[in-house]
Amino acid sequence: MNKYRMEMLVNNEILTPLELFKKVKRREESSEHIKILKKMMACAIKEELSPRQRQCILLYYVHGYSQREIAQRLRINPSVVSRHVTRGLKRLQRALKYGCFSV
Repeated sequence: MNKYRMEMLVNNEILTPLELFKKVKRREESSEHIKILKKMMACAIKEELSPRQRQCILLYYVHGYSQREIAQRLRINPSVVSRHVTRGLKRLQRALKYGCFSV
C-alpha cells in the first residue's frame, strides 16, 4: 500500500477498493469482502463528507426524502441540496478509489 492509494491483497491479487467493489458487483467476491467495503464506505462518509453533505446524502439515499423535502426540512434552497448530494457523491467516489485509511 502506498501513501496515496489504498490497496488490499484479495486472493493473491492487489485490488483498490473501487476494483473490489466492481468484483463484488459482479458477484466474484465473498460476503467478507462486502463487509470490508461497508466499513470503508462508513469511514468515507464519516471522514470525507462535510456535515451538511453527510446529512443531505443520508436523508436522500437512506431515508428516501426528495431533494425538495430535504430543502424544506433543513430550510435551504433545493439547488443547494442538489449541490451537496452531487459533491458528496464525488467525494465518496474519490475516497473509494484512493481509500479511506482508518478502516
